[in-house]
Amino acid sequence: MTQFGRVSLGIGLIGVSAAVLAEDPIRVHKVNQDYLYADVSAGSLDADNGDEGNVTSVMVGYSGLFAEHWLVVADYEARFIRPDETTTEIYSFRPGVGYKWDLNDDWLIYSRARAGYLRTVTTEDDTDQQLSDSSDLIYGIDLGLSYSPIDKLELTALGELSRSDALEEEIVKLRADYYVTRRFALGGFYSYRDAGEYTSNEGGISMRYAY
Repeated sequence: MTQFGRVSLGIGLIGVSAAVLAEDPIRVHKVNQDYLYADVSAGSLDADNGDEGNVTSVMVGYSGLFAEHWLVVADYEARFIRPDETTTEIYSFRPGVGYKWDLNDDWLIYSRARAGYLRTVTTEDDTDQQLSDSSDLIYGIDLGLSYSPIDKLELTALGELSRSDALEEEIVKLRADYYVTRRFALGGFYSYRDAGEYTSNEGGISMRYAY
C-alpha cells in the first residue's frame, strides 16, 4: 500500500437535508443492514504517467441479514474511466457474505467478502476502435465502521481491498445516509481509489430502501 497509506482524508461528509414525510414514522435508533441501494459518483483521475482524466460510476446492490450476525450481500457496478485518449469500461458483479459486530445500538463494525465476474473493455476515443476486451474473476474484502449519532442519520467509514488479474484497487470511502422516512434514505459519499497506475477522487449521491 504505497500511495494508499499516505492519503490524508480531511474530507467533510456531504450533508443531505430533506423533509420527513408526515405519514411515515421515524425508524428505530439503530444502524440498518437490510436494504437495497443505488450509488452514482463522478470524480477526477490522476495517472502515474502524468495523464489526467475523469471517472464516473453507477452501482446497485443488496444487503440482508439472514442470521443474528451474518449478512448476504451483492453488488453490480459499471465504471467508466476516461484518461486523455481512451475510455475503459469496467463491469463487475460480486455476490458475497459478511459478518457484523454490534458494539451497541449506535455503533457497528462489519466485514464482507465478495467474489464474482469482472469485464474490462478499452476503446480509443478518436476512432472508436476496441483495444482490449477481457473477463476475469474479481474478489475482495472490506472492513467498515458505522455510527448512528442521532435518529435517522448513519455515518460510515470503509476500507476495501479488491483484486483481479486486470485490476487491483485499494479503496477508502466516507459516507452519510439520512432516512427521510422510516424506509427511504438519501446520502452522500466520498471515495479514494488507488489502482497502482492511477488514483481517483470521487464524490457521489446514494439512495437506500430499507425493508
